[in-house]
Amino acid sequence: MLGPDPRISEYQATQTVAGADIVVVGDPDRETLISALVAALRRYGLAEPAIRIQAADGLSRYRGSGKLRRFIPLSVSVATASRRKIAP
Repeated sequence: MLGPDPRISEYQATQTVAGADIVVVGDPDRETLISALVAALRRYGLAEPAIRIQAADGLSRYRGSGKLRRFIPLSVSVATASRRKIAP
């Protein structure tokens, strides 16, 4: 969804407990993109996904290689703590 959009030159998605925070370089139709991402996450079992999209002029890259880290997963400690809070 993010990669094929011609209005997005690059992006970085950070997984959150409820969904994702996404930073984009470009000017996508945010509402359409959010709706598509929410629908996709629901198909994968996340009941009420929360997606936030913000624009930036550029994204930070690894110093040595210059590569962009597109996806930043939820840390294990955050995920475990979150499950403890919502577990019955």
